[in-house]
Amino acid sequence: MAGEDHAPCRVKSVLLVFSAALGTFLILVYFRGVHDRFIREGALLGGVWLLINWALDALVLLPLSGMDAGTYMAQIGLRYLTIPIIAVGIGYAIEEAVRGATVRSAMVR
Repeated sequence: MAGEDHAPCRVKSVLLVFSAALGTFLILVYFRGVHDRFIREGALLGGVWLLINWALDALVLLPLSGMDAGTYMAQIGLRYLTIPIIAVGIGYAIEEAVRGATVRSAMVR
């Protein structure tokens, strides 16, 4: 409608994009120290990160906001599923790159 203030939506959108970019960067930094089992590492990293976010929100955000658990999951909690999705996706991409490099290396010999 005319005259509505859309600033809260813009702020929320910017925060979502920024957190996804920062999370992806941190996942890439983590994988620098991983040398095998990349998909497994991505699943573990993403799962632990997801549980930490849910636990912190349960301890802090839910009491402060007065939101019930169902509303929280529908409005906020499900968004955190992007963390393990990105971590496993990066792990898969690295696994495929390493597998491809190994096959190419074996073919050269």
